[in-house]
Amino acid sequence: PWSTLPRADGVQDGGCAHTADRVSCWTEDGATLTSHALAGTRGRIAARASARCAIDGSDLVRCWGSGAGAHPAGTAAAPTYVTDIRRAASSIATNGDTTCVVAGAEVWCWGYGAAGQVGNGEWRRASAPTRVLDIDDAVGVAMPSDAACALRASGEVWCWGDDTGRQLGDAPSSEVSGPVRVVGLPR
Repeated sequence: PWSTLPRADGVQDGGCAHTADRVSCWTEDGATLTSHALAGTRGRIAARASARCAIDGSDLVRCWGSGAGAHPAGTAAAPTYVTDIRRAASSIATNGDTTCVVAGAEVWCWGYGAAGQVGNGEWRRASAPTRVLDIDDAVGVAMPSDAACALRASGEVWCWGDDTGRQLGDAPSSEVSGPVRVVGLPR
């Protein structure tokens, strides 16, 4: 049976659904449907704009589509392994322009970084997965717009990137290129 995926802050340009051995994605107008054999995702799929990524049954990251947040090597028509991530992945998120993955309790991001959303202390695009600074106990990741957030094993949430809408909590500036703790959240 098909299962509809969670659509964090509204998947733009369509969506995806999965069975035990396939992932199908469609455009916003329903005109284009792609279906790929991809077993074991258990709903661990990130889709936004034209970027699609999933964690497969072997806990490896596979991406397809186009745009900076799709496969780091460029456009991929079918799910293609992201070989630079060599640890078991557990959580994945994309905003279409940037993608972040929790692998081995670390967060790795690639894509646009002009707002600091790659989290490596720089303000530029990362064409390969880049480790986010100072996070080694992540259990989840989310991407609200041009920012990224990690849920840590302690229950704390740390975010980086664009903060013009205060999505990073009490960040010291409107853009932060490395993780800052979101204060005031209950654990």
